[in-house]
Amino acid sequence: MSAFMSNNGTVAIWMPIIAIVAANSCGKIRSKMVIFPAGTAAIIGGACSLIGSTSQLAANSVLQGYAGYEEGMGMFDMTKIMFPAAVVQIIFWGTIGYKLLDKVLKPDSPDFDKGNMYSVAEIHKLEKEQESAAPAWKGYVALGTMILCIVLFVLSGFQPFKSYFNIGTIGLIGAAMVLGTGCISIKKAYSDLPWDVFVCIGTISGIGTGLDVSGGGALIANAVLNLFGGKNASVVLLTVVIAVLTSVLTNIMSNNATAAMLTPICIAIALSLGISPIPWVIVIGACSNLAIATSFGTAVNMQILPAGYKFSDFVKIGGPLLIILIAVVSICSVAFLF
Repeated sequence: MSAFMSNNGTVAIWMPIIAIVAANSCGKIRSKMVIFPAGTAAIIGGACSLIGSTSQLAANSVLQGYAGYEEGMGMFDMTKIMFPAAVVQIIFWGTIGYKLLDKVLKPDSPDFDKGNMYSVAEIHKLEKEQESAAPAWKGYVALGTMILCIVLFVLSGFQPFKSYFNIGTIGLIGAAMVLGTGCISIKKAYSDLPWDVFVCIGTISGIGTGLDVSGGGALIANAVLNLFGGKNASVVLLTVVIAVLTSVLTNIMSNNATAAMLTPICIAIALSLGISPIPWVIVIGACSNLAIATSFGTAVNMQILPAGYKFSDFVKIGGPLLIILIAVVSICSVAFLF
């Protein structure tokens, strides 16, 4: 789901539902055991397409600022390397990941649900909020609009639809449908807009252009290339370095900032080597979404914090998965992008 809508939106919609289902089916509330994997799945799933998260849009915005690459990445270019990662994380949660959750979170402890907004006391409140939700027809309009947009996103990758539809056009069609039908008010739409993200993406292309025009990008690119053999640098080695560096930095900085900082540098390196920068931009877009080992790398982690997780929980649970996914993405990048 998060591959076709933002990972933030996926978490906002499904997390209360997951908590209620867990409460009704398990007797004893073990929501923290469910919410962490669900949040991580939203992050990884959001990296499977161009629109699932904002960091790949940020990287793509920089790419589109370079002559010859105005079209940017394709809708499903990232799927080549992130779908295997999504499958691996599902296997992880079904095997060693569950044991790790049980060991770190200690669900049998009397303090297990301390600070958990989805605990027993909150479940009835959540159920009442769902009962008093918006009219049913608005849900049908929203669902129909989402399905239409998904279909158009898929078709936009093929001719003749590619000539008429792109991500921006499809997004405007979806927005016009939900606003025009009154499914959501214009006032609420404006109040819910992530203005910080808009400003970030709107200015990021200027960073890339600035580095390109000033020669700063070439300077940094040459310095990095010299560390790995100059013009004879191994593309495979550089791909792995970019994947590891992006994955580590996105857990320290925000995913958008990581993409904005690394993309113009990696494009300059690629152009210096005489190769297309698109594969490395795809790698950056994908790995900037591997912010699963800290609580602040992406907004999704912030959204699941009210469930009562500590910073150490992210390190102990998300850390091992991060190492596994870096290996998977690095291998898939080398195998499928070059």
